[in-house]
Amino acid sequence: MVESAGLRRLAREAEVRKTTKVGPEEEAGMSASGAAELTGNEEELDFRSRISPELGHEATENMVEDLTRFRDKFAVGNEQLGMCNTSEHEIHPINNAKPIYQSLRASAYKDQLIQRELVTKMKNSGVIEVSQGLWRPRVLLV
Repeated sequence: MVESAGLRRLAREAEVRKTTKVGPEEEAGMSASGAAELTGNEEELDFRSRISPELGHEATENMVEDLTRFRDKFAVGNEQLGMCNTSEHEIHPINNAKPIYQSLRASAYKDQLIQRELVTKMKNSGVIEVSQGLWRPRVLLV
């Protein structure tokens, strides 16, 4: 068994690739061995420690090989972003809809500091951007 749903999904995808003998690298014209080479500044991820020993030696080796091949899709630290295949998305409101404006609510000073820090990190990483508009939801820490 694998610890997370993401690793289970990757394991299923790897099994499908093995049965069809075509992986994303081959589709893109890249060899599997070329994808597995370290570029020097990448941190090696320890996938083996996150795979249950109940999986078996051969299945574990296959999974480690596939996970290592796609290691650039995983974020190693909080500052690093993993790969995302989504594109930019615009929300087009219904015609004549009134903008939803939520006034700021009082929050503890500690929460305000956390919000500022997280928003600054997301802006610096390019996850969010400053916008000018009438639609303004509240910030919610989860």
